[in-house]
Amino acid sequence: MEKSLFRHHKGLMTLLASQTISSLGDWLHILAVLTLAAFQLHASPLDMSFLMMSFALPVIVLGPVSGLLADRFDRKMVMFLSEIGRSLTVISCVYVSELWQLYLLLSLQSCFSSLFSPAKNGKLKELAPEAHIQQAVSISSIIDNSSKVFGPALGGMLIAAVSLHSVFYINAGAFLLSAVILFFLPRDAFLQKALAPQEKTPALASMKEGFQLLKRMPLLLTGLLTACVVLFVLQIGDSQAIILIRSFSGAPPELAGWCMAVSGAGMLLTAVIAGKRSITSYLLYFSAGAFLLGIATGSAPFLSGMGIAGIILFIFAFFIMGAAFGLVHIPFQILVQTTVPVEYSGRVFGAIQSATTLASILGMAGGGVLAEWIGVSLAFLVCGCLLIMVGLITLVGKKVAESRRYLVTESNKGTQG
Repeated sequence: MEKSLFRHHKGLMTLLASQTISSLGDWLHILAVLTLAAFQLHASPLDMSFLMMSFALPVIVLGPVSGLLADRFDRKMVMFLSEIGRSLTVISCVYVSELWQLYLLLSLQSCFSSLFSPAKNGKLKELAPEAHIQQAVSISSIIDNSSKVFGPALGGMLIAAVSLHSVFYINAGAFLLSAVILFFLPRDAFLQKALAPQEKTPALASMKEGFQLLKRMPLLLTGLLTACVVLFVLQIGDSQAIILIRSFSGAPPELAGWCMAVSGAGMLLTAVIAGKRSITSYLLYFSAGAFLLGIATGSAPFLSGMGIAGIILFIFAFFIMGAAFGLVHIPFQILVQTTVPVEYSGRVFGAIQSATTLASILGMAGGGVLAEWIGVSLAFLVCGCLLIMVGLITLVGKKVAESRRYLVTESNKGTQG
């Protein structure tokens, strides 16, 4: 099936090749920036929090704008400019001597990065045949999750083998290579029709259309809300895992790193499975993902007194967390690609990008507040119970929500590349 997809759709293969290099570059850059901040600029824990916020906040603000640009201009050119911009900001990090400079560059990097995702998803919708859209989305998810697992490891090896500044140059070269590959993509097939004068609307109204389209499709809105809740809890788990690990007797210092790695491996496994199975009920996936994540999150605090077995089960719980998130995130991406018209896909993915990034930030920040207020163990338990409730509520409302999905018109079929 993969051979047929790639053999007859070279444009899709080109897009995924560019995404692979770009995604690896993102994770290389994150690790290099964190290393620069911690070991050369001597950042405090609060400084590190500000550093992550400076990367995340522009995505929330610019998500709808990026989606509008992806729908109004050639997506190939939008992605190209994104890669050139990221390459320049990465090289500029070599000359950083103060933390405020790093904040500024990381915010600028985030602005360019926010352009790439809606344009890439819209181009994927355009290039992938309708019969293979689920497989194409799954492969795209595999690329992103593989980069999360292997990107930091590759970055660590490069930092150990060469200087930190050399890693920034290598990273900039990766973004430039991605930009060169994008030159071989076809121009947007839908663009001429989408920009017809009689169809133009004011920019602000166009940006709102992404959220309005989500509101008009109950199944999409349910998927987005579930994805945001699940991502919120996953970020609480990732950010507070190191605190919970303190209660484990004999836990190795690298346990937190193992937990994050297996979480990415769980998402990767789900992406592989999603590409091979036909999805007949999206809400069933959403419900199962929320329910499994709730069980894994809620049970984690009870493993601290079980010795080595508890540590092994704790690692496995994070694997389940990653896989459970994948059960929500990947089918949701497939659902969006198969139901949203190609001329609106940039705005919808821009809105989704803003919402999910906001959920991530709230999870990172709220995890610390919640842990301080009620304790980290109780915070995990409360979040677990909340997710189990979300899973059960989603399951109960399954028939009503899915029956309304078929109100979507025939215009949701994308242009084939």
